[in-house]
Amino acid sequence: MHPFQELIEKFNQDFDTSHFPSQPATLYEPSEYFLKIGGKRIRPVLCLLGNELFSDLHPDAFLAAKAVELFHNFSLVHDDMMDEANLRRGQPTVTNCTSDDKRWCGATGKCVITAGRQWSVENNTKFNIIVRIYMSLEKN
Repeated sequence: MHPFQELIEKFNQDFDTSHFPSQPATLYEPSEYFLKIGGKRIRPVLCLLGNELFSDLHPDAFLAAKAVELFHNFSLVHDDMMDEANLRRGQPTVTNCTSDDKRWCGATGKCVITAGRQWSVENNTKFNIIVRIYMSLEKN
C-alpha cells in the first residue's frame, strides 16, 4: 500500500491540469481559480486507498478520485456563496474574485459539478456511486 503523502502527490500530479476550455473566460476562469487554490485532497486519497484495499492501484481509481474531488469543490463553491465567505483555503473566494453578481458564482459551482459528471461519464465511472461515496465521507 502506498503511503498517504505519496498518494496525495500522485493525485495532485494528475489533478493539477486545466479542467475547462479557455472560453468563455468569465465562466471558466473562476472555476479554474477555485480548483487551483489547493486543499488537503483527503477525499480523493481515501478513494485511492479504498482501491488498494482490494488490489493494486488501478488507473481508473484516479478517475473516480478526480470526480470525487470535483464534486467536493462544487459543494465548497456553494457553501461560500451561501455563507458569503471572503476566504477559502486562505485565498479570496470566487465571490470575491468575480463581480458581485451572484449568478456567476452559481455558474462556477455548476461548471465544477458538470466537470465531475463529465469525467465520470467519459471514463465509465458511475457518478451516482461517486456521490454516495462522497456523502458517506461527509457524514464522518
